[in-house]
Amino acid sequence: MTFRIFSQLLRRDLVVYRKEYGGKLFDMMITFGMWVIVFGYFTPLMGMQATYGVFIMVGSITSMGIFDIIGQAGSLIMDIKGDRTISYLLLLPIRSWLIFSYFAISWAIKSALLAIPLYIAGKLIFWNQFDLSLVSWHQLVMGFLVCNLFFGTFALWIVSIFHRVSDVGRLYFRFLNPLFILGCYFFTWEAATTLSPAIGYLCLIDPISYVMEGMRAAILGPSGYLPFWVSFAALCAFIALLGTHACRRLRKQLDCL
Repeated sequence: MTFRIFSQLLRRDLVVYRKEYGGKLFDMMITFGMWVIVFGYFTPLMGMQATYGVFIMVGSITSMGIFDIIGQAGSLIMDIKGDRTISYLLLLPIRSWLIFSYFAISWAIKSALLAIPLYIAGKLIFWNQFDLSLVSWHQLVMGFLVCNLFFGTFALWIVSIFHRVSDVGRLYFRFLNPLFILGCYFFTWEAATTLSPAIGYLCLIDPISYVMEGMRAAILGPSGYLPFWVSFAALCAFIALLGTHACRRLRKQLDCL
């Protein structure tokens, strides 16, 4: 019974999402295309390495879905602080933590569905520079799944810690921008450590660092990045910690038994 209800909730979300998917993917393709073309073809003219575009491309593909997830998380925040239609879901005969997990997994699946076509677009844009022979396919699949699940869990945690609807507008400035700037999006962890060991250790506190380093190690080869399995294990730990904390806070907020 529990599995059936859980799967039906996910199925319902994906049926609704199918109607929005084309528009969201088109919007994301525009942003992604302009972003990687600038870094791939314009910045090398200013002295950056020719491979920097592919470096940024991998980070962009990996993280692009988080922006759609955060928008959906914002809607859930407003619902919890307002109409609380989520209360109807909590009346279903399954545990409350599964309802919260359903949101995280649903968001993760939607993020993954948006990211997959971007790999094809990236290959078309960087044809020869994007060397598929460097890809570790099993690491790519495992890393891709855990990264998107982390984003879904992270968004659920964001929902659990916001106390006012007005705080949603600060989400990008307070959370996303600092995390991405210090999260090895524009540089490698090795470069950060070379600049200053203290900065390198600071980057290791940021979970986005493991997202970027892990996926780049899987796609661009292990040289110059944190070992893939270190990043994978760290993300699994963050998923467990953030997910547990989020469920506890949401149960308290929503007076769940």
